[in-house]
Amino acid sequence: MTLVALGKEDGLEQRVLHERLGVTSPTLTGVIDGLVRLRYVERKLCPGDARVKQLFLTAEGRTLSSGILEQIALYQSWLLDDFTLEEIAQLHTLLQRITLKLEAVPALQ
Repeated sequence: MTLVALGKEDGLEQRVLHERLGVTSPTLTGVIDGLVRLRYVERKLCPGDARVKQLFLTAEGRTLSSGILEQIALYQSWLLDDFTLEEIAQLHTLLQRITLKLEAVPALQ
């Protein structure tokens, strides 16, 4: 999901990516460290604030991310091909409601 998120919006701050993906900070740091080692992602200092690091896909990371996005699109198309546009709209609405409900769940202590 990290590669997909950066494929959609390169240059995200790690903090923003952490919030979007909803994973713990240590987990995301470990994932990013691995992607940096594999040369799919680069960390760069933010020009406006040297304390902040932004994440960018490398050429290899962009290729991998594009492939993942293509596979997701194919799978989504296959999954929804028997649904009408109205059913897809209803499904989207219901999934949004579930997402809002899940976002409102207090963190488990």
